[in-house]
Amino acid sequence: MVTLGHHIFQACLRTRPQSRVLPALSSVSWSFFKQRNASTAAALAEVPAEDPQPVVPVYELSDQDKKRLHFQRNIGVSAHIDSGKTTLTERILYYTGRIRDIHEVRGRDNVGAKMDSMELEREKGITIQSAATFCDWVANMPATGEKERYAINIIDTPGHVDFTIEVERALRVLDGAILVLCAVAGVQSQTTTVDRQMRRYNVPRISFINKMDRPGANPWRVINQIRTKLRISAAAVQAIYNEGEKGNNVVESDEIPAEVLELAKEKRKELIETLADLAEAIRRATVGLKFSPVFLGSAIKNTAVQPMLDGVCAYLPTPAESSIVAHDTSLPAAAPPVPLTPAAAAPLVALAFKLEEGRFVHLPRTHGKEGQSASFVRMHSNEMEDIQEIGPGEICAIFGVDCASGDTFTDGSTSYSMSSMFVPEPVISLALKPKEDPTFRVHIDKESKETIISGMGELHLEIYVERMKREYNRANFYHTHKKQTGGAGQYARVIGYVEPMEFDEETGKDIEFVNQVMGGNIPSNYIPACEKGFYEALEKGSLSGNHVGGVRLVLNDGLSHAVDSSELAFRLAIIGAFREIYAQTKPVILEPIMTVEVVAPSEFQSAVIGGLNSRRGAIVDSEVREASSRPSLRSLSTICSAILASFGGATQGKGEFSMEYKVHILTSEMDRAC
Repeated sequence: MVTLGHHIFQACLRTRPQSRVLPALSSVSWSFFKQRNASTAAALAEVPAEDPQPVVPVYELSDQDKKRLHFQRNIGVSAHIDSGKTTLTERILYYTGRIRDIHEVRGRDNVGAKMDSMELEREKGITIQSAATFCDWVANMPATGEKERYAINIIDTPGHVDFTIEVERALRVLDGAILVLCAVAGVQSQTTTVDRQMRRYNVPRISFINKMDRPGANPWRVINQIRTKLRISAAAVQAIYNEGEKGNNVVESDEIPAEVLELAKEKRKELIETLADLAEAIRRATVGLKFSPVFLGSAIKNTAVQPMLDGVCAYLPTPAESSIVAHDTSLPAAAPPVPLTPAAAAPLVALAFKLEEGRFVHLPRTHGKEGQSASFVRMHSNEMEDIQEIGPGEICAIFGVDCASGDTFTDGSTSYSMSSMFVPEPVISLALKPKEDPTFRVHIDKESKETIISGMGELHLEIYVERMKREYNRANFYHTHKKQTGGAGQYARVIGYVEPMEFDEETGKDIEFVNQVMGGNIPSNYIPACEKGFYEALEKGSLSGNHVGGVRLVLNDGLSHAVDSSELAFRLAIIGAFREIYAQTKPVILEPIMTVEVVAPSEFQSAVIGGLNSRRGAIVDSEVREASSRPSLRSLSTICSAILASFGGATQGKGEFSMEYKVHILTSEMDRAC
């Protein structure tokens, strides 16, 4: 069966702004040059002419483009895990009429939220992959009170740090975002990670403080955390009125009740003062990445979702207001990037930000690379709606094109390439070029010959192992062994000795094969087989099954047979001889020492250093920089896994961890080495 990846990408059809071209030199009066004397003319002739700037076509936004883009929003929903992102998206789809029934993430009906379409997502109650959808919303504009219909593309993203690449690829192509926070927990570890990602791609955001119905909810404390921990000006544009038993029922009201009138006046004054400091209005400050308006509500209680949608339409940017650039590959690498504008008359420039495998035939990949899409669809989670065309600044899925995440699509008339997303390095490994998820990597360990998968965390790897079992089944096949009778035997005799070897600084090796055979007792064409057998024997030692080092094998004699000797025979003879004598040399086991660097907020310095010391980590350096602590240490590689496992809890997920190989040493000498 041949499969196809259907590729979801944002069709950001954006072109360069107008540029001016100086008039040609021939239009200047030629008589002026005739009056030059000969020496001046000769001097001018030696000055090389500057390369003319490339003439670029100009595509202005038409009135129709401006009108359509004014009512277009491309947004993402991001937050820390269990803050209510998917629940909020479910309510958005319900209130916009996109779905008829509301289903909970962990609902009793076993249906699950619309945006959690994978079986694993519904089993575990978490979002694993980003999912796209679209809807329309008739917004009540806060400034004018007028009602206007907006088209909104939405991408729901995971909240677990292990699936941070899903947030990266979504924010890379979005114009704005909703940052969801818990009214009780406030700013959490993944919240700060999402904040960094939004800043990396210059994505404006509005904030939605969710779970206002929970006991202990304190939105004003959360707003203060947004200002101090995320370092962005923020103020509430709503005041919450609670009623019912213990005040856990959140109420929407157009008229301000007397009980909260003073609070509303206070928060309005705070909003005005915050904006006065920025010298901006709410929308300009939000689009300019200077301010985040804060909405309050409870998605699970179906409360205050509609005002938040009004805020999306009122305060987040249109595709025309987003700063998108591309690089012209026909120009030198040092050439400045090309700004793009979403004009319908401009050539196609689109970015593939997500890829999913489906049961469809795909075009073969060619270097060059030309392809033709079979169809366009709009995605509604796992459902598809056929469309005939797609406009600038919109999101769609295409079929029939083989690509990877981050590839740029054009119509062939330009050489533009849009910059891809930032891909973090994997931080944990277990015992295939990635297309679907660049942070999931696979390699074959040279020593153990095991297939190693690497990812962003234990949950990341656990999910992919389960997905491989379910989605990529093994192909069954059978073996038939045919035994050959008769023929030549296998004869080879090797004589030599094994000795210790120190690390050679020049060659960078601590293993060596030396050939001292004289007189042709072993034919020269069998010597390479002997060397190959020696290195093969080193791959798996008898003590722990790991690579053997620090040894030199000297081959000085042997015997061969005219008929029964072969390369295989001498290779096996060397392997057997080495293993027999190796067991008599009293080998020892060395463990790798890793240099570990930790970056964590200074408030966690004592907890981090205490945890490192308790796990036999020897700290060799430490510095405090930019409100963060950066201790460096050395530790056994086996202990590093335990350090990594406890590191997230010690820093509340706000630290960074990296390690690299330093040296191998006897385990008993660990303390002395560090």
